[in-house]
Amino acid sequence: MDKALALRVWNLLKDGHTLYVIEQKEEVPRRTGQRLKTAAEGFESHTNIVEIAKATGWSEKRVVQYQGWWKELADDLNQGTDYQEDDDLIREGRRRHHLDLERALNYMKVYLEPVAGGIPDNLLELWDPQEMDLIFVENLLSHLGDTHLPDAIRQATVEGPRAPRREAAQVAIDLLRDLLASRRFSGHCQHCL
Repeated sequence: MDKALALRVWNLLKDGHTLYVIEQKEEVPRRTGQRLKTAAEGFESHTNIVEIAKATGWSEKRVVQYQGWWKELADDLNQGTDYQEDDDLIREGRRRHHLDLERALNYMKVYLEPVAGGIPDNLLELWDPQEMDLIFVENLLSHLGDTHLPDAIRQATVEGPRAPRREAAQVAIDLLRDLLASRRFSGHCQHCL
């Protein structure tokens, strides 16, 4: 992959294009686009190079090379603006938001496992999260609005017949496991910077 391709994909992502559109418009393989998107998200949030390398499947040396290209692009974009962001404040805000999303992921996983499992109905806890947990879960669901996860979670957390709840909980758990493994959240919620 060359520098021009990486810069073109990052510019399109910054302009709000989806990976599907980039794949169709620029004839960029989806896997390449996803790797570049993952790397850019890691660079923006100042994620450790080792973590970015694991998430993208690239070597650390390659990640450092791409980070240099990404910084060049970011510098070019920032030269056109008159204000400078307070990087430390933004980095801390993103880090905390990411931790909140992970907390919601773990909270949902812990609640949904008994619903999907063989625990008798009379031993199941009611869906009654604390206010902050509910806010974190809603933020998480707004990030994942383009997946089946919000519908599956809503169906699994309502009182009603056990069979549909169990199926929905299993679907939600499978999706949550994928998210927990990748630690990457798409989309934005009202709290994203």
